[in-house]
Amino acid sequence: MRRLLSPMVPILAMIALAASATAVSAIELRNEDSQAYTVRVTSAAMSQNIRLGPRAASLVVCTKTCRFHVAGVGQVKASGDDVVSIRAHKLVRRVVVKKS
Repeated sequence: MRRLLSPMVPILAMIALAASATAVSAIELRNEDSQAYTVRVTSAAMSQNIRLGPRAASLVVCTKTCRFHVAGVGQVKASGDDVVSIRAHKLVRRVVVKKS
């Protein structure tokens, strides 16, 4: 077992270094409407569907920028601490600026 891990140590170290250099953020996804929606979230690293019930919220972990798409409603790109909301059957992005 030890022989198998030895060659992998440099590879694992490079992966850890690359992961720490990548900007990762949690974008808040909100459904402020009274109906449920399926939101398609895509980024360079992943693609997933999120089912959001009425008046529900979820956190989406993104590397750099994510694209949010709701069929028949719209699409937006978000990053950092942005908040993406479905409000009055529209998809909107609110930029959150951190105070230093």
